[in-house]
Amino acid sequence: MRHESDRVGGDVTEGPSQGPRSRVAILGGAAAIAVALILAGSWLTFLPQSSPPQANSAPHILRILARPTTGDTNTQFVFTAQVVDVEDPVRAIQVRWAWENGSVPDTSWSTNKSGTHVFPSVGNYTVRCEASDTGGLTTNALLDIRVTPRPLRVGTILSLTGALQAFGPGEQNGVDMAVQEINAAGGVHGRLVQVFHMDDSTDPSYAASDAATLVSQDHVDAIIGATGSGMCAAILPVAKLNGVFELSPSCTRAAFTDLSYTGGWFGRTAPSDELQAVVGAYYAYQNESIRYSAAMGINNVYGVRTAAAYVANFTRFGGTITAGSPRIVNEFGTDYTADLHAILDVTPSPQAVYVAAYPPNGEVLVQNWWAGLGANPGWANVTWMFSEGVYDQSFIDSLVASGVNVSSFHGTAPGAYAGFLPSGYGPWAARYQARYGGIPPLFAANAYDAAYLVALAAEAAADISGTSIRANVQAVASPPGTALGPGQWAQALSELAAGHDVNYEGASGSVNLNALGDVPGEYIIWAVNRSNGLYAQAYFNETTVVSMLPSGFFPTAPPTSYVLLSAVSRGENDE
Repeated sequence: MRHESDRVGGDVTEGPSQGPRSRVAILGGAAAIAVALILAGSWLTFLPQSSPPQANSAPHILRILARPTTGDTNTQFVFTAQVVDVEDPVRAIQVRWAWENGSVPDTSWSTNKSGTHVFPSVGNYTVRCEASDTGGLTTNALLDIRVTPRPLRVGTILSLTGALQAFGPGEQNGVDMAVQEINAAGGVHGRLVQVFHMDDSTDPSYAASDAATLVSQDHVDAIIGATGSGMCAAILPVAKLNGVFELSPSCTRAAFTDLSYTGGWFGRTAPSDELQAVVGAYYAYQNESIRYSAAMGINNVYGVRTAAAYVANFTRFGGTITAGSPRIVNEFGTDYTADLHAILDVTPSPQAVYVAAYPPNGEVLVQNWWAGLGANPGWANVTWMFSEGVYDQSFIDSLVASGVNVSSFHGTAPGAYAGFLPSGYGPWAARYQARYGGIPPLFAANAYDAAYLVALAAEAAADISGTSIRANVQAVASPPGTALGPGQWAQALSELAAGHDVNYEGASGSVNLNALGDVPGEYIIWAVNRSNGLYAQAYFNETTVVSMLPSGFFPTAPPTSYVLLSAVSRGENDE
C-alpha cells in the first residue's frame, strides 16, 4: 500500500515516522531554492551590459614643430609631429611628410615622428604631415616655412700654431677686420657675412681635414688660406672637388701659377716666388751688365721653380746660362763643394750665380765657396745673388762670424719685407693697430685684401656660390673700374648697384689678379752695407715689375705710389 506522500516527495525511503519536523525541513529547502533564484536574478541584473559598437576615430595632430623656425638654403630643418589617438598608443601612429607644398608625400610611412629637409631655393613653403592609425584612418596638419637667401660663408685655414704661427694670427685678424667692416656697411647682398676659422697647425694633413670640415659642415663658399704653400696644396683638391674658391694671403709657391694644376680655383694676394727671379734676372742683365750666369736651387718646389724662372728670364733678357745650370742640390746637404765645381769650373765661366735656398743650406754653400778660394782663385770673380729665402740678418751675421767677406752679396725680396708698402697701407695699419693693439705682422694686409676680394666677387655676382666668386674675382680686383680701397665697402655697394665696374686697390698692393690667380708686386734688390747690415740697394714698383714680364701677363694698371714705412738696417750705402 502506497502513501500519498510518495507522489509528493518522490522516491522516499520508508522509515519511522518523523512527525511535524520533517515537513518544516522540506519547506525550508524550498524556501532556500527560492531565495537563491531571487539572488541569482539580482546578480544577473547588476552585471555590466555590453555597449553598442562605436566608430574608430582618426589620429589628432596637435602641431608640427620646426627647428629652426626659419633658415636659408643651407639649413637642415628638423620637423617633429606631435600626435595623439584615442584608440592607439602614440608609438603605433605612423606619419609621412610632403616638404614643398606638395600633395604627394615625399616620405614613406614611419612610426618615427621626425623628419629632416633642406630646401633647395629661396621662398615660402608649406610642409604637410599626414598621420595614420592602426585602423587606417588619417589626418593632416600644415606648417608654413620661410627660406631666406643664404649668407656668404667664408672659411679660413691658417697657421695659428706650428712653424708659421708668427703669421697666422695676424692673417686671421686681417680677415676678421675686413668682415666686420663689410657687415657694418651692409654685408653682401644685404646679408651678414659669416666666417669660420680653422687652425692647420702648419701641417698639410690638418689643412686637408680642415678643408673637408669647412665644406661639409659649414658649407663655405670660399676658403682664405693657407699660410704656407704646403698647406695650400693640401686644401686645393678639396676646394676644386667641391666648387669652393681658395684665396691665399701668403702661399708664394711658383707651382700655383698653372691652370692645369689649379683649375682656376686658386688665387693669392701675395706674389709668386717666380716674380723675384724675374727681377733678379732683369737686374743682373740690365743693371749689372752680367751676360753669363749660373743658377742653383735646393731640391724642393721652391728651389727648383725659382731657379728655373731665373734661367728662363735671364735668357729672355738676352743673357747666357752657363753649362751645368740650373744645378739642383740637396736641401739638407752638408758639403756643396762638388756642386760648386760643377757650375763654376766651366767655359765660359759665370759672372754671377743666382741661388734659391734657405739660411741653413745657403750658409753651408757659402762657407764651402769661401774655403775653396785658395785652391780655386777663379771663384773670387763670381757675384752671388740670393733669393729672399736668405733675406735674414742672422744669415749674414753667421757668415761674418765665420770670417766670410759678404760685402758683395746681394739678392731679391718682395718690397714689403723691407718696409716698402702702398700709400694706402698706413691708414689701414692705423685702424688695425687701434683694433688689435699692435703693428700688423707680415701678410695681415694680404689676408684683409683676400676677404675683401671674396666679398666683392660675391656682391658682383648674381649669387654667392664658389663658382660665381671664381668667375668674378679677377674683374673686381683689376682695372678698369672705379678704384676703391680698404674700408670703402659702402661705396663699393653703390658702384655695383649702379652697374659700374670696381677695381679694388688693397692695403697690401694693387692685388690685380690675372687669369692665373697671381698678383704683381714690388721688389727690392738687397745688399750688405759697410756695417754688414742688410739694406735695399734698388727698388722696383709694381708697374716696373709688370713691365719686365711678357706682355699681357697682368692687367694694365695705373702707376701705384709706394712709400717706405720701415726698413731693415739701413746704412750709408742706401739708395
